[in-house]
Amino acid sequence: MAQALQFLKLRENSMNYEISLQEDMHVHSTYSDGVNSIEENIKQAESVGLKRFCCVDHVRRDTDWLGNFAANIDRLKNETEIEIFSGVETKLLNIDGDLDMPQNLKGIDFIYVADHQFPMLERPYHPKEIRQLLQEDKLNPTSAIEILCQATMSAMKRFPNVVIAHLFSILPKIGLNEEQVPENLLQEMADTAKRFNVKIEIDERWKCPTYRTVSYFKSQNVPIWFSTDSHRKETIGQYSYNAEVYQKLL
Repeated sequence: MAQALQFLKLRENSMNYEISLQEDMHVHSTYSDGVNSIEENIKQAESVGLKRFCCVDHVRRDTDWLGNFAANIDRLKNETEIEIFSGVETKLLNIDGDLDMPQNLKGIDFIYVADHQFPMLERPYHPKEIRQLLQEDKLNPTSAIEILCQATMSAMKRFPNVVIAHLFSILPKIGLNEEQVPENLLQEMADTAKRFNVKIEIDERWKCPTYRTVSYFKSQNVPIWFSTDSHRKETIGQYSYNAEVYQKLL
């Protein structure tokens, strides 16, 4: 639990919000695995008429470029009419909600918590490992889903300015799906998100979470963000799946 105490330098952010497709709140750049620079991404966002935009890149505990990343985004905020934010995307490590990211997040607006691997008790498991455990009846689907939800909620409680990134994207990789997540767990997650001022994104790239899942968060007035999770500028602000969910949320 001591890790959470190291984040006093994370920028406090109490931005107002509304449900809108005129935003893309999760776009990667050359700071991690994106094709285009932050400057190119923002220029593209301007050209497609976005109003809000979040520059998000993958980090690990040994990432050493966050200072330059934050400073670059701060400079660009003064050069565009788009509302610009910064974020780091980090994977869940275990059921306690530990995250694979540096301790010093000075100047960063949001922490994007992602299920890139499966957070078990002691370490993250590759999806193939979990699929095998399920096939061998060494782990049952109900327990797996409960572990994933508890790990996500642990991170919500421990860290400030959390955004839940592509919630449940790992389930198809292990042979499960969102429809298997029980209503009581969805409600508990939405309640936790509201209590700890967490935001949830709908991710175009991974086509998740579903409207069923998001509706629980909406009922608790949890901020809902739309994102492409783009890794190249051409897809910024281009929505199909998100547009369908957006219409249902209206």
